[in-house]
Amino acid sequence: AVTRAAIMSITAIIGTMVRRESDPLTLLGLASLIILWSNPADIYDPGFQMTFATVAVLIGFQRPMRQLQTVLKNQISKKNPHHPEFLTELYTGIVGLAAVSVAAQIGNSPITAQYFHQISLSGIVANLFVVPIISLIFIGGIFIIVAAINWLMQRIRRGSKFSRFAKNFWYCNNISSTMLTVVKSERTGEH
Repeated sequence: AVTRAAIMSITAIIGTMVRRESDPLTLLGLASLIILWSNPADIYDPGFQMTFATVAVLIGFQRPMRQLQTVLKNQISKKNPHHPEFLTELYTGIVGLAAVSVAAQIGNSPITAQYFHQISLSGIVANLFVVPIISLIFIGGIFIIVAAINWLMQRIRRGSKFSRFAKNFWYCNNISSTMLTVVKSERTGEH
């Protein structure tokens, strides 16, 4: 799944750089060709089949899902003209998330049944809660990493005790790696 996503993303970025519009199904097909070219046996891998089937179904359901969200927004606006906009967005977002979960389940179900002899419908409901929580955790993690790097850079610029510790650590690390190189070369007889 990661390889597929990386190939699709890189290809889309290159297409944008050369001012070409990218078609998601074409990108998906190219990713499958590249992966199968490097290892043709992947065609029999359930993970390969599940990721490509799920993405293909999500791409196919993309337009109907957008239309569903637009219809819902319009209906809510007509019925309740004074309804707060953020609640409308929240409601249509939840419906969209459920639709994506159902579409992913549709893409996965035949392959899951083929290889694992069962189909779990709990994923549809679980994704309504898990995906937003994971998204918040991911955003929080990125914020913490950026804050830590910022804190570290400020300490280094100020020349704090931490900066001296980091320099000493760097020196010790270089000395130990140099000593290991000398020891390895003495064992092999190289100088």
